[in-house]
Amino acid sequence: MTSDLRDTLKVVRRIEAGGPRLVTAIHPEDEMFLYVLDFAEKLDNPQSHYFAGGERMLNRLRELLARLDLKVEDSRRFLEFACGYGRFTRHLVRVLDPSRITVCDLYTQAVDFQVEQFGVTGVYSELVPEDLVLPGRYDLIFVASLFSHLPDALFGRWLERLYDALEPGGTLLFSTHGPSCLPEGRVFPERGILYHKASESRTHSADDYGTSYVTPRYVADVVREHTGQDVALEVERGLFNIQDVYAVRKPAAADHDENGGAPVRRR
Repeated sequence: MTSDLRDTLKVVRRIEAGGPRLVTAIHPEDEMFLYVLDFAEKLDNPQSHYFAGGERMLNRLRELLARLDLKVEDSRRFLEFACGYGRFTRHLVRVLDPSRITVCDLYTQAVDFQVEQFGVTGVYSELVPEDLVLPGRYDLIFVASLFSHLPDALFGRWLERLYDALEPGGTLLFSTHGPSCLPEGRVFPERGILYHKASESRTHSADDYGTSYVTPRYVADVVREHTGQDVALEVERGLFNIQDVYAVRKPAAADHDENGGAPVRRR
């Protein structure tokens, strides 16, 4: 047994201690794992780093939800949007029944892999936010590291589409690259978003998926414009001590127009 394998087993056994087993299968096209491999010479064990990173994300999500008096284990219908190949999901299914979890991504093979490996419900995403069809509404939607890659033209539209997928009283959490991530020598334009056509993705078009940096004011403005709500939670460097985290909550009793129709969108 190699030292890398021993180290991986040690991490897996620590994660599994007192709980369900951890699914350790990794898809060969998993971009997050391939990203870790790019730094393999700097890491003692890429697999251990990958598994531990997903575990930290779940623990951090729990901490963030606690600030909103929520628990991930209480979620009835959880949507992980832009789910990738399951770095996070393999940990989520250990604390939340897979029947309550829906995963969604543009990569159909990633969705299929997660359905097969974790037993969750899978949905293929779309390039156009308004084209996305989901099988229901969700009380909790988690989006890690998508809005940190979106240009201005898509940021608000995806925010609006996901907000619309919330149940009344539901919560949407998402992460961004905030001012602390802004490269040295760069400044924000007046609107508060700076978009760079480059990312770790090996397949997405740089016109639609690059690297974006946003100010808290930009996020607050876009949230208000596209949901009619104020930001419910803002945590600087709240994810991996790098990305800022925001939460938006849909009112339990949505405002309706005078004719009792759909909720009025404030713009």
